[in-house]
Amino acid sequence: MMRTVSGVVLLALISGTAHAALQSRLSGQAYYDTVLNVTWVADANLADTNAFGVPGINADGSMDLDQATQWIAALNAASYLGASDWRLPTTTQPDATCSLQDGFGNGYGFGCTGSEMGHLHYVDGITSATPGPFANVQSGTSWSDSPYAPNPPTAWSFRGDGFQDFLTNRASSNFVWAVRAGDIDADGDGFAEGADNCTRVANLTQLDVDGDDYGNLCDADLNNSGIVTTADFGLLRSVLGQLATFSPLAAVADLNGSGTVTTADFGLLRARLGTAPGPAGIDLRYPLTVIKAGNGGGTVSSSPAGISCGADCVEAYSHDRAVQLTAVPVVGSTFGGWTGACAGAGVCVVTMEAARSVSATFTVNSYALSVTRSGTGAGTVTSSPSGINCGGDCTELYNHNTVVTLVPGQVAGSSFDGWSGACTGTGNCVLTMTAPASVVASYTLLDGNPVCPSNVFLGPISGDSGSGLLSTSGVGEKWFRVRVTEDNSSVIPVDLTARVTLTSPAGGDYDLYAYCLSCGGALGGFSTLPGGQIDTISVRRNEAFPPGGDDGFDALIEVRYFSGTTSSPWSLSVIGNTQTGAVSCFGP
Repeated sequence: MMRTVSGVVLLALISGTAHAALQSRLSGQAYYDTVLNVTWVADANLADTNAFGVPGINADGSMDLDQATQWIAALNAASYLGASDWRLPTTTQPDATCSLQDGFGNGYGFGCTGSEMGHLHYVDGITSATPGPFANVQSGTSWSDSPYAPNPPTAWSFRGDGFQDFLTNRASSNFVWAVRAGDIDADGDGFAEGADNCTRVANLTQLDVDGDDYGNLCDADLNNSGIVTTADFGLLRSVLGQLATFSPLAAVADLNGSGTVTTADFGLLRARLGTAPGPAGIDLRYPLTVIKAGNGGGTVSSSPAGISCGADCVEAYSHDRAVQLTAVPVVGSTFGGWTGACAGAGVCVVTMEAARSVSATFTVNSYALSVTRSGTGAGTVTSSPSGINCGGDCTELYNHNTVVTLVPGQVAGSSFDGWSGACTGTGNCVLTMTAPASVVASYTLLDGNPVCPSNVFLGPISGDSGSGLLSTSGVGEKWFRVRVTEDNSSVIPVDLTARVTLTSPAGGDYDLYAYCLSCGGALGGFSTLPGGQIDTISVRRNEAFPPGGDDGFDALIEVRYFSGTTSSPWSLSVIGNTQTGAVSCFGP
């Protein structure tokens, strides 16, 4: 019979590559190999934790061959996992698949796939490093049940590195991995686990009225809600005493298959209250769906194979199968993590007890592009795509592989000298963003500059009388003009002086430049102290000799952005007639 769960056809055999022949039995306590038709104990070194009364077994679970034979007999006496025919793995001879051959027609060495442990190692890929669904797979040597006929004191064995040996001394200590022929029938009803619709209860008739692959005897979920509840009690009560042939509900409620719904069925339902139907050994298969999210790129692959998303993002896996998903981002993207059936950013392992969905988020990397302006001149650097307007915004994030073009604008009276850092030359700077980048744009103020940029006139201030004050504040880059006047008519020469002070906001760094408009726009002074320190420029124009003319002059003040916040205001002040400490830079 085929069963469909969420639109996926459920088959009796597992498909795939590595470990494809291994099917879970008894909730992972054993594994059935569909190719060899044998069942392996899931714990490859069970003797390490359970000696079953056999004396002398070493602390690590190893033992000599005679003890191994006794331990297998004790395992069978205990009917381990409901079976009494466990044995040591066999070494079938002759075996032409081996890398070496003795003189008696026996194969040994590496590559032997004719033996059961060789098949497990080389075909199913089971090793101590890649144990698959098994536990405690050893890297050391394990016994085979076959003595070496030409030399009876020795026996066949299989090393963890894949070497099949025939000269292992029977008295040496090695490990034991129990196996039995055929599929396991733990409940003894004559149906092997892979075909039994009630694996924990002997169900001789395999009666399954509703066709859900769970036998009536272990399926008290009458309303198919997925769990046995008091609602199922109500349904069974409503058909109590009815023949199973009376109605579809009565047929399903006849749990023990007696032909009539009786109090015995009530007892069976009560015993399963709060549990799911089953378990059943029929190969239920559920879809595992991978969804890729985010603006980045990457692939998700699975072990066992099946999902390669990319292209194949949905695959069906057997009930209780542990599926490992691995996410690998493409260059320029970062894997952000799992949601759904997995969480975190490591390897995702999903146990397929029902249909499952996992989302893998990939985010495209973004990198900072920073522009710094240097030199005595002025200009604004802009970008395409937009983001940088430096001036005010000199750093921007761009996604991986974005092509950014920087354009070096300049104000009248300044020249653009070229780029340094991530760009060179004097044309536009074109960058492909595959990592953070920084660029420096250099400007020079031209000699004899006759033109000033657009500016705000702050007012006049006396350079030789009183102690006048002009002040303002703002955000971003600004230009101001101040007229430093001559007001002292004394015949004693008095120079014209003023002091300009700029206080940057917390978290921001602006620089201060002063130019003499009255003397061709020459740079008179500048201050580029780090953020948190006050920038100050003192200017002076010496009194002409002989005195008598008007020595007043126009000063052009630039507030230039360097780094940090652009949303908080800076403050600027100009004090006249400072006299001491001034720098002679604004005239003769």
